[in-house]
Amino acid sequence: MASIIPFRISHFRMPVAGISLSSLLFLFLFSFGCLKVNPVINHYSEATSLLKKGDQSLAQDRYNDAIASYKKALIHSRNLPHEADLIQKLKSRIKKTKAKSLVDHYQSIQEDNHSEKNRVLPATFETNEFKVLQSFGEIHLSRIWSSKKITELDGYIGMGRKVTLQQDSGLEIQSSHFLLRTIGPAGFSLDSNASVFITSGIYFISGGFNTRPPLFIEFPIGKTSIKSQGLFAFFLEITTNGGCKLIGLVGEPYLALQNQKIQLKPGELIFVMSDGFSRKMNIELSTFIATSHLMADFHEPPIFSSKMRQNTLIQAIRTKRHFRAMVGDAKNEKDFEIKILEDDQSKE
Repeated sequence: MASIIPFRISHFRMPVAGISLSSLLFLFLFSFGCLKVNPVINHYSEATSLLKKGDQSLAQDRYNDAIASYKKALIHSRNLPHEADLIQKLKSRIKKTKAKSLVDHYQSIQEDNHSEKNRVLPATFETNEFKVLQSFGEIHLSRIWSSKKITELDGYIGMGRKVTLQQDSGLEIQSSHFLLRTIGPAGFSLDSNASVFITSGIYFISGGFNTRPPLFIEFPIGKTSIKSQGLFAFFLEITTNGGCKLIGLVGEPYLALQNQKIQLKPGELIFVMSDGFSRKMNIELSTFIATSHLMADFHEPPIFSSKMRQNTLIQAIRTKRHFRAMVGDAKNEKDFEIKILEDDQSKE
């Protein structure tokens, strides 16, 4: 039996430093899974098919679906330099759809003066600061524009949106400053293209595409800024006490909170509280990555996946043994949970 220093296994299973045979097997298979063969795309066929799909949605007054189809068709048509008429037709359809949706929106306001619609614009006017890279399951958008669910047609999310993921759902989005991947249940708000307020869930976050301004992450009991001279990636989980737990994956970004500053390197774990940072711990990246749903549940591998594998193998070469502990949750602002493993468990 393992002796317990109050412990709860959270979303992250994290034995400290080292590597096991099963983890090496995962990394081997993960490497092949990251190799992609890009299919040949017939942009004209895709554009005309999406145009037809958009027209069908427009005829049924499904304006959000129509706009999404037209915008995706427009992306394909821009790869067709001799199809200026098609591009113009798509732009005209988008304007027409927005106009119709706005008329219907204000007509419905007159019928229901107490509706949320009085305070927001229709979703057809949503801006495109965040590109949807992957999504599955039930995902709700609210605030700024009318509420809606993300569908396979949605290509963008506007700045200011509140995003809520239900169980067994996932979302990956990217702005000009950072990329965010999460699985449900989770909730966050996109305050700007370089700022996010995270209220719950687990996340893979990467950045460094644009080093100015820094990335700001707000959580229930505090806020930290992240700045790096190069590319970076880390995992983040909101803890029970409203703080957050960060694990470095790629790069060596600096985190700042109040008057404190700390550097996060690959394999390092820290807790971020309202008044500062915990001491650092080193965790076993191979087991952590192998057991994370943020890696396994999406069709496409995460950005920097090759660099993550490289860091994991470097850590494995440097480490001769497993640490005999697992890190759990933080339920208050002073302590976090540790489980001490017996010899037989630490070798698993």
